[in-house]
Amino acid sequence: MTGLQRRRAPWLATGLALVLAACGGIFADTPRRPLYQLKPAVAFNAPTRPVSAQLLLALPSAPAGLDTNRVALSRSTMSLDYFADAEWTDNAPLVVQTALLDAFEKSGAVPAVGRDSAGSL
Repeated sequence: MTGLQRRRAPWLATGLALVLAACGGIFADTPRRPLYQLKPAVAFNAPTRPVSAQLLLALPSAPAGLDTNRVALSRSTMSLDYFADAEWTDNAPLVVQTALLDAFEKSGAVPAVGRDSAGSL
């Protein structure tokens, strides 16, 4: 090793250590976000006469900004923000459909409630 190489070796080792330390965050686990779900709090009156109908609930349609598992916040009609550390348990339309199903099942208003999956494959 020449004198120049010996003087560069500590700097090279230090630079390599700094580069490797900076890359440490690339492989780190991302923090888990808390998951949120909708729980309907309903108080339905029981129907006065028996109903023999069955209820099928279609999946609600939503614009692309809401058809996600991110929790959205609308501060104006032209913008949509998302909470950084929050997620729905599934995409928002499915969360809403599940909450509606739970509410109708708890109501006892109809003998059978289910998802309308006729159009989905």
